[in-house]
Amino acid sequence: SSVFRQSALEAALNQSFTAASAAAVKVDASDLGSDIHASPVYRAQLISVLTQRAVKQMLG
Repeated sequence: SSVFRQSALEAALNQSFTAASAAAVKVDASDLGSDIHASPVYRAQLISVLTQRAVKQMLG
């Protein structure tokens, strides 16, 4: 497991810091690892959902 940056997501949030903006970005699962805990597709979905939740929480 490692840290990485999702540039498309960062760019979208720099344009418009909203949950909808984050939701519009498709996270590429091919860049993500897989193990017994989660598939790359699940991890991509998790990135999207958690980013949307974080933005909503920050915006109150």
